[in-house]
Amino acid sequence: MGRLLKEYLNPVRFILAENYYRINKIVNETKKNGNNYAILVVDEKVEQLNKTTEWFVGDGCYLMTSCYLLSCLFAYHGKDS
Repeated sequence: MGRLLKEYLNPVRFILAENYYRINKIVNETKKNGNNYAILVVDEKVEQLNKTTEWFVGDGCYLMTSCYLLSCLFAYHGKDS
């Protein structure tokens, strides 16, 4: 059971908990600041190239890490399939 928890459940639990926190932060900030708040403003993937470093470590951090963690979850799900 310990190996099962370590290899399969703990990484998934971590990814889901962290993504829940980030998405919840995005929703709350959007409700507080409106739909055009900088935390959400990436309409096209090429727009990331024009973002400043401050955006990535500030407002964009939640959006980018949410996308990253979601892709990790999909990769993890397909790992043994």
